[in-house]
Amino acid sequence: MVPLFFLTLATLAWQPRAARPQQRLRNLAHRKRPPFRLPRPTMPTSTALAAATGWFLLGPAGAISAALLAAITWHRHRAKNEIRTRLHNLDSTSEAIKGFVAELTAGAHPAHAAERAAEDATHPGAQVLQTLATSLRLGAPATEIPNAGLAHAWQLANRHGLPLADVLGPLADDLQRRARFGRQVLAKMAGARTSASILACLPLLGFVAGESVGAHPYETLAHTATGQILLATGAILACAGILWTNRLTEAAIT
Repeated sequence: MVPLFFLTLATLAWQPRAARPQQRLRNLAHRKRPPFRLPRPTMPTSTALAAATGWFLLGPAGAISAALLAAITWHRHRAKNEIRTRLHNLDSTSEAIKGFVAELTAGAHPAHAAERAAEDATHPGAQVLQTLATSLRLGAPATEIPNAGLAHAWQLANRHGLPLADVLGPLADDLQRRARFGRQVLAKMAGARTSASILACLPLLGFVAGESVGAHPYETLAHTATGQILLATGAILACAGILWTNRLTEAAIT
């Protein structure tokens, strides 16, 4: 009876560590909270907000001008991100193919070599190699290979009996050269893009200068039909110049 009595007391007095309030508070204090991030504005939201502001300040032509400028700014930002992503994809695919070539040179089977190279590669090169390994293990034709360069190299090696590593080496070098050339073009075109932005902002500087000397261009632009027409026409021409500059830059890179 005595051992049973002490065993009962011990059971009643024991509490799990996780059930203690102090331990729970300590766990909550050390728990990592996700960082707070503001939601990214979308193009329709930004354009609508700019149009409403332009209408309030300069009337219908102001709404048109502000909406156009917001849309062009959004388009330019997205185009710059797309170019950077494209160059990063070229670098990633080039490094992944070089790792694939190294595994093939060491004597590994193509599917196994692609899997091992994908472990050390970055996205999206790793995804290309993983898909390639899956295609090779399933015996899919070369046309099912996710990358056009890899598919062409695979067809060339099978058709002419060439070592796959010898065919993929120049492909990786070509991708690397394309990425390097794209960054050089971006660096050389930075001056032209900056000049286009400055030229697009010159009318705004003229507006501020006119107000400072007492010419009152705001009254003309906001409250006269001629001013409204001139404001909308100037905004359209400025946006067309920015679009043309972006088109020239993208064409030089691609």
